[in-house]
Amino acid sequence: MRQLVTVVMPVYNGEAFIAEAIESVIAQTYPHWELIVVDDGSTDSTSSIVAAFNDRRIRYTYQENQGLAAARNTGIRIAQGDYLAFLDTDDKWTPRFLEQSLIALSTNQSLAAVYAQTYLIDESGAVLPRVFGRIVSPERLRNELLKGGIFPPLVVLVRADVVKEVGLVDTTLAGMGMEDWDLWLRISERYVMQGIPLPLAYYRVHPDGMSTNAASMHACRISALTKHFGPPTGDPATWPEEKRRTYGFAY
Repeated sequence: MRQLVTVVMPVYNGEAFIAEAIESVIAQTYPHWELIVVDDGSTDSTSSIVAAFNDRRIRYTYQENQGLAAARNTGIRIAQGDYLAFLDTDDKWTPRFLEQSLIALSTNQSLAAVYAQTYLIDESGAVLPRVFGRIVSPERLRNELLKGGIFPPLVVLVRADVVKEVGLVDTTLAGMGMEDWDLWLRISERYVMQGIPLPLAYYRVHPDGMSTNAASMHACRISALTKHFGPPTGDPATWPEEKRRTYGFAY
């Protein structure tokens, strides 16, 4: 029986790169997917670019601007797939991303999600001389996650029912940029995630990327840690070991 993958693509004024991102989904060797483009209040030509793709697997929905986390949740709520993948409009996949990820998940039913490595590309799409993303054993993954995000959301394929069980993307965290990390922490508390030691995506590094806003990402990270481990108050010597380590890495 075929298994449907829902690709959630949030976008806000993404006319510069969204066509490349959508083309990389269409080019997947695994054909059983739906792409949900969640337009989070764009004022540019995003909607017309999406409309130009004549593919019934692509669904477009518009909402007033609510932010990246809320846009991802909109896509998750209307998803029909057995699996969820997240692709931002300035990134793209290699053709075998879905195929390779599904092979890894289907051969081990105990896995909740898999993640891969990614190439880095510049604003023009040129591949930079570095592969990003550390692959660690499932037993070590949570400890590595506590140090910070070790993979971006575009390289993750996760079972949809797992996301619905642990809760959607948290829209209440301060700052921006670490909401996906919070989700992986919640999943890793209960389930097993496994790495694929292959670069299966292209992560774009450019001046307007969210990862360039270090202050906002740090605020989001501290907010997530407060949620998971409590606020950084009192004598750290009395904190549980996991809390001490993860706050230490954050600072």
